[in-house]
Amino acid sequence: PLLSTPKKVVTDLHSSVKNATSGYATLNTVEAGVQAEDLVKVDVLLNGEVCEPLSFVAHRQDAQAQGRRVAKRLKEELDRQQFDVILQACIGSKIIARERLAAYRKDVLTKSGKTVGGGTCRARRS
Repeated sequence: PLLSTPKKVVTDLHSSVKNATSGYATLNTVEAGVQAEDLVKVDVLLNGEVCEPLSFVAHRQDAQAQGRRVAKRLKEELDRQQFDVILQACIGSKIIARERLAAYRKDVLTKSGKTVGGGTCRARRS
């Protein structure tokens, strides 16, 4: 019996060959036909907004692992900001990976999700 192996989605083959050979290689291919596969589009969200250049196509069974890998790598590569940055990978509306890029310092004007205007200490003293 034949053992089934996980199939890989070929992306950016032409550029990879050209980069590996400094542009000197040529590539002749023969189309093998069209096969139906269970592919999904994984969107990467930065603070809840889709970042289209970071989106990719993957097999459904590998999508969660690849989404986690991308979110973790983005967390390592991006610089911290003055505010929290939420990195998410999702398929449709289902979030499959989430990372949080912490702010430089704690936001002292936020208490329990509510914005606080000022301290009440001075008002109580008088």
